Amino acid sequence: LNETVEDNVSNGFGGRTHQLFHSHSRCIVWGLQVKAVQSMLDFDYASHREAPSVAALVYPFSDPHNVKVYWGSSEIFLPVYKTLIEASTSSPDAEILINFGSLRVAYDVTMEAISLDPVGPTTNRNGSCNGLSNGSQFKCIAIIAEGIPEQMTRRLICRAKQRNVLIIGPAT
Repeated sequence: LNETVEDNVSNGFGGRTHQLFHSHSRCIVWGLQVKAVQSMLDFDYASHREAPSVAALVYPFSDPHNVKVYWGSSEIFLPVYKTLIEASTSSPDAEILINFGSLRVAYDVTMEAISLDPVGPTTNRNGSCNGLSNGSQFKCIAIIAEGIPEQMTRRLICRAKQRNVLIIGPAT
């Protein structure tokens, strides 16, 4: 899969064009949506990706464990963490969050994700270690939940722009 998707949206990103997704993009899935994850992995495998696009899942209602999924005909195990911070620390290369949280938690999960600084030796994308990062660990967050009030959605968009995060959704 050598195709890329380019983000040409200028509002919120200073007019810059940057690559959103590539053949090595990895994501964290919030919510125990194993069927959706399996569909993603099936697509990855059919597209001849070298590795699964899903790095981990977050499910706060159980202890950390692994879920069995399939990569082609082989069984693999993906980690399930209790918190988003644990998952992002464990998978610093995951720059996409797919938020399957219900209406009750989708806003809070998204705000937490926007606020997470990148994990690794630097604290922001330009390599500066000054602690004043305006970039989030996640450069793209897809929100599946429907029914998030317009005022809350506007707050999400405003905060996402401050942290250079693209929001897809809500109701995606």
